[in-house]
Amino acid sequence: MAWLLVETTQSGTIDSFRTSGKDALARFVHGAPGPWRSARDEQETASEPRHLPYRPHYRHHLWFVDIRYLVKIEGRWVYSICILEGYSRMILAGMASEHQDLPALLQLLFAALSTYGCPEGIVSDHGAVFRADDYVAILKALEIEPKYIELRKPWQNLIEAQFKVQLRLADFKFEQAGTVEEIQRLLAAFIETFNTTRHGAHQDRTD
Repeated sequence: MAWLLVETTQSGTIDSFRTSGKDALARFVHGAPGPWRSARDEQETASEPRHLPYRPHYRHHLWFVDIRYLVKIEGRWVYSICILEGYSRMILAGMASEHQDLPALLQLLFAALSTYGCPEGIVSDHGAVFRADDYVAILKALEIEPKYIELRKPWQNLIEAQFKVQLRLADFKFEQAGTVEEIQRLLAAFIETFNTTRHGAHQDRTD
């Protein structure tokens, strides 16, 4: 995890850290109260526990899938499509694609299933591609239950946390890329880093 923090600093957050440090020093010298205490109190008062309807209890119990906008190349969007194993938080398969359609999703699904076998369920949002008849039929034929998060509650999909890591650590590099092929290589490198860097969900992994 230390490596991830270093990368975040190098990708452009260090200037804002220095600025906030100077502001804190000025407040201390002039005896002004720090803003963080009131902001923290307000956050603790206003926040409520978020409901997670799908909690994986063992390896390959639940997979989580989603599609994320990355960058535009020559006026066309390139998307990140990933499948996350919910218990270990390992990315099983991922791809950078110019399409967010059913063939792209099924291609990624085939890659994950052929390597890891079938989970009990796959969690997604209500996007049209995840409710397509062919997608649902394939899952049911494999005895995989399609599961859906509640509308307008993206945090219920555990892959959203992975996308936040992707945003912080890889988006700057994606934005510098000039071709889809280069983005594909960068996404593959990010997935390798994500899967091999220690964090809490990886502690009991044996692979």
